[in-house]
Amino acid sequence: MRFTRICSKRELNVTDKTQIPIRPECLRPADDLWAQPTGEEVREVLRRAGLTGTAAARLLGMKGATGRGIRRYTGGEAPIPYPSWALLCDVAGLERIWRGENAAVDQKAVDADRAAPGQNGLLLESIELAERQIDSVWSGKVPASVASIGECRDALIRIRQAEHAVTMLGKTHNIPAQLKQRIAEAQEKLKVITSWTDLA
Repeated sequence: MRFTRICSKRELNVTDKTQIPIRPECLRPADDLWAQPTGEEVREVLRRAGLTGTAAARLLGMKGATGRGIRRYTGGEAPIPYPSWALLCDVAGLERIWRGENAAVDQKAVDADRAAPGQNGLLLESIELAERQIDSVWSGKVPASVASIGECRDALIRIRQAEHAVTMLGKTHNIPAQLKQRIAEAQEKLKVITSWTDLA
C-alpha cells in the first residue's frame, strides 16, 4: 500500500528536527503489558510516518476520513485503539524498535524469516477471519451495535495490516491486488452496516 507522505507541521506541532521519544512499553504487543500511548506519542508516530490527520484517518478506515477523529487521539481526548496504533507504528517504520534497537539482526535474515513457507497462508487466514467478522454483522447474523460496529472497524484494520504485511513479503504479485479488492468490499460493507444505525 502507498500512502500520502505529506506532514503538516502546524497540525502535528513538531519540527523536522524534533524527535519525541516513544516509551518502549507503548511498542509492545497488546497482550504483553502494552501501555496506552499519550497524545504526544501519537503525534510523534504520525510525524515519523509523514501522515496528516486526514491521511491517517483514511488509512485507518475511519468514517468520513477527516482529521477530526485523529485529533481526538493526538489531543488526548480519547485513547487510540491498539489495532490503529499498531498500524500507524508499522507505517512509521517502528517495527525494528519492536524487535529491539540493539538486536544484532541482519536485515536480509529478517526478510528471509518473513518469507518463511506458510507465512502468506497465515496472513490470508487472518484476513478471512476478519472478513467473516464483518460478514456476520453485514448479513444480520450479529445485531449492529456499538460493540459489533467497533469490532468490524478493528477487523477492517486487521485486513489492512495483513495486506501491508503480504506486500512487504514480496513473494507474490497477484495477492496484493486481490487484497485491495477485498479491502474495498469490506469497507463498502462497513458503510452499509453504519448506515443502519446512528451509533456510528
